[in-house]
Formats: sequence, structure tokens, C-alpha cells
Amino acid sequence: MNLRLQGQLFCAFSFLMIFVYLLGFTLDKKVEWLILIALITLLGIPHGALDAILAKPLYKINSLMQWLIFLTAYLALAAAVVLVWWAAPTFFLIGFLIISAIHFSTDIEGQFSHIYRFTYGSCILVLPALLYAPEMHILFAFVAGEEAANTVMAGLRPIAIPWLIAAISLAVVHIRKDRFSSVEFLAVIAVASFLPPLLAFTIFFCGMHGPRHIMRAYRFANLQSGTQLLKGMALPMIFVLGAFIAAWMLLPQAPLDGQLIQILFVILAALTVPHMLVIDRLSHASSS
Repeated sequence: MNLRLQGQLFCAFSFLMIFVYLLGFTLDKKVEWLILIALITLLGIPHGALDAILAKPLYKINSLMQWLIFLTAYLALAAAVVLVWWAAPTFFLIGFLIISAIHFSTDIEGQFSHIYRFTYGSCILVLPALLYAPEMHILFAFVAGEEAANTVMAGLRPIAIPWLIAAISLAVVHIRKDRFSSVEFLAVIAVASFLPPLLAFTIFFCGMHGPRHIMRAYRFANLQSGTQLLKGMALPMIFVLGAFIAAWMLLPQAPLDGQLIQILFVILAALTVPHMLVIDRLSHASSS
């Protein structure tokens, strides 16, 4: 599958889900959240498990000592993020949203300005505040506490409409330059605007961001089969699931959906920081 076909499938599925949701086909909220958490864990997170495959050619790792240095640095960065979440949850939540927007901005194919990319990458994090601000507040409170949720939502609500206008304008203006990317942009805008935040994030993360990264990594690493890809993902995914279970056992007891959302997004944040460094290196290597 090429990136164009993957983008077309994402757009088609996105508009189908919006149509289905607007017709009123919904699940009990807790059941919906549990299903979406499972999908993000099983279909979204695995794209980051490819960092080990990418690290070997990117950092020219050829010995056990070099692997140990890479893994130590990777895990130390992840642990630092968890420490920030524990010590300064508001700073953690704001930082997580900003670095996620920057990271998602790399999904777009083609030559576009930083403003265009950042606006695109931020849509899935900002636009749900248009229609689903109370639900966003609940999710943020699960992840980082009530105070952090209040602070972040106080910032997101006022910018949601201007962000929508800016995003649509950028997508429409660039249609002649690149119709393919503009339609993808409009699909992300629609998903983020019309669907509840966790559902919108799941569709974007599992349907756009994850698959696109996997396809680029497969091409860059010059893998010969899907089996190689799955083998490369296996050990990192076992580690992530182990971290999930450990967090489940160590964190204070809370409602099931809230505890799972907290664990999932703290792990996502912890892995995103070192993952971004690998992707940044990949971007430089691909353009050189």
C-alpha cells in the first residue's frame, strides 16, 4: 500500500464514521472508551515500536554496548516525562499537547510551511473543544488532574473557532498546490470537529498517524516482508504492555475507564519524547 491509498482510506473511513455517528449510532460512553483504549493500545502504539528498527541505521548501532547506550537514553527520557507528570501535571499536559501537535505535523506529505503543518497537527487536539469541551475536560482530568484540565481547557476554548477558521482556510488555499494533502487535512478537521475527542483521536492515531509512520519506516529500513516488521515490533510491544500492567498495579485505585485513560496517555507521552528524536533523525536522513 502506498501513502496515497492509505490517505484515501483514512478519508473515506473518517467521513463514514462521522455519518454513522451523526445518525445516532453510539455506545454507552464507558464501553466506547474501553474499546477505543484497546484500539489505541493494539493498533496505534505499535508504530513507535519500530524505533528499534530505525535506530540501527540512523545511529549506526553495531554492538551490544551501543544498543545499551541507546536503550538507556531512550528509557531515561521516557522516565523523565513520567517524573514531570508526577511532579508538575499541568506543565506535563500542556507540554504533551504541544509536542504531540509538532509530532503529528510530520504526517503530511510534501513541502509545506511550519504554520501549515502545526495547524494540521494541532487540529485533533484543539477542535474537539468546539462541541465537546466538557468531555475533553473529563479526559484531561483523568490524565493530569482537575487543576491541569481547568488550565488547559481555559486556553483551548477561546482558540477553537479561530483554529477551525485558520485550518479550513489553509486546507482550501492549498488545494491547487496539493489536492491529496488538502483533502486529508479537511478529513482531520471534520473528524476533530464532529466526533467526540477520544473517538476522533483514535481514528486519527490508528488510521492516519500510525499507519503512515509504519509505511515510512518500512521503506526506510528496507524491510523485505511484513514478518520482519512484526518481529521488530514484538519485543518493544511486550515492554509497553508490561509497563501498562505495572502502572495498573502501582497507581491508586480509580474508576476503570479513568485509570486506563490515565495510564495510556502517560505512557504515550513518555514514549513520544524519545520517539520524536528518532523521527527527527529519520527526517534529516531521508532529506539528505
